[in-house]
Amino acid sequence: MRKWFSGLALAAFLPVVAHAVGPQPAPLSPPVEVTFGYQKVGHLAPIVTLADELKKLGINLKLVEFVRYADARTALLARAQKRDVANLYWLAAAWGSAIANAKDDMQLVGDLPIVSALMKRALVLDEGYEEGSIHEFFITYDAAQGDGKAAAKKHFERALELSHNKKLAPYVSYAEAVCVDAQDKKEFVRLLDKVIAFDVDSDPDHRLVNILAQRRARWLMSRIADLFAE
Repeated sequence: MRKWFSGLALAAFLPVVAHAVGPQPAPLSPPVEVTFGYQKVGHLAPIVTLADELKKLGINLKLVEFVRYADARTALLARAQKRDVANLYWLAAAWGSAIANAKDDMQLVGDLPIVSALMKRALVLDEGYEEGSIHEFFITYDAAQGDGKAAAKKHFERALELSHNKKLAPYVSYAEAVCVDAQDKKEFVRLLDKVIAFDVDSDPDHRLVNILAQRRARWLMSRIADLFAE
């Protein structure tokens, strides 16, 4: 069940920086109850939106209080411990999904650095969380930062290592975020062919998230003519 949660959270977040398409994940059963107990500093406008996004992931929100002010946010995150990593990850995933679904809300879109801060702190505390799921996020996020392609490749390699090369999502993320931007069609095709050829039944623990990755890979392959100049 934890692997399902991890993969679906990532799928919910990817549209923020990668224009992912498709329906939102269905609620999972039984629901998970999350309490994020930081004190409130400042005003968090999208609190209701975040609660809705968490419910789509089967998570019942008890309390989410966070900040937009960088200095206060830094102080609060510094107090987080390893036991808080799941809460940091899920809050970031839900917040990112809220941003993706409200692209016309510039105040909310401006919260993307908060999502990054949550993920960065989680990475420091437990880089191996859910077999490298935080590294999977940073493949796409760093690739979108202009000169972040080298960092994205390091996250890609580490995500594969932590998952023992059993998760397909890192390949899809790297192909879409890095290869397309670099117009490296050969590597793009090589990575996605590998994803599509993978036997998802060979690894039942990752079957769902790998099916989702294959679906994305096939869609990307169908758009090669639009993604590459030649």
